[in-house]
Amino acid sequence: MLGLVFRQGWANPQPGEIRARRHVGVLVLVAACLLLPILLSAANSPRNLGIGLLAVWPLVGVALAMPVKPGVPTEGGRPVNRSSQALYLMTTPLCLWLALYGAGTTAALLGPTRVPANVAARAIRSDAAGWPEFATEALLPADEVTFAVDYGIAGQIAHYSDRPVYSAHPQFRLWGLPAFNDLTVLSQGYILPELITERLQADFASTSGPSTWRYEAAGISKAVYVWRAHGRRVSVAQMLDDLDFLRLAHEAGKRMR
Repeated sequence: MLGLVFRQGWANPQPGEIRARRHVGVLVLVAACLLLPILLSAANSPRNLGIGLLAVWPLVGVALAMPVKPGVPTEGGRPVNRSSQALYLMTTPLCLWLALYGAGTTAALLGPTRVPANVAARAIRSDAAGWPEFATEALLPADEVTFAVDYGIAGQIAHYSDRPVYSAHPQFRLWGLPAFNDLTVLSQGYILPELITERLQADFASTSGPSTWRYEAAGISKAVYVWRAHGRRVSVAQMLDDLDFLRLAHEAGKRMR
């Protein structure tokens, strides 16, 4: 977004570029309306902030298609692309709708509202709830690598605990995990805890847990299972395969048939 602002010459405005900068201002307003509801509520989390930006990208694409100086021939002497101007004008109602939608979502995150809002406001709150408390209340050993079986909670916990949290997601296979023999393992319960226990017992010399951390507030319930595993006796690649969320989900599905 900042790059787009500087592209339009906001840092060093020139005569005739007012309209070019004006639609950048609209983009910034829309982004603020989408993100502030998240930042200022219990829904504040990396995942929700990332999703909130998705609706901005189509508008950014339209803005990038616009000439630097709308209404003025380009530097190459060619006339302005009128279709891009028309496309931009068509996005004006969308900008206004997104602003209203963002304001409605802000209200919905705080309680019931009649303003158009994200119908998943409660799910958004539920997704983010509890992680700040978990980061301060859960006893995660500082000298052990922390591993989340559920891909989605690794970033959530890392954001609030200010410590790296790994998972079997392909990005961690690419980046690599630090050397370790002992592991703290976390799961939100989407995978049968006994199945995770079996995998840890096969891959480590000793395993304890799971202990359960629970969160209850404003009608939202959340549970996080915590294991301690010591003495890794398989390769890291094998361990990642054994604790891969999708593989565990597939195995759990077969057992339930």
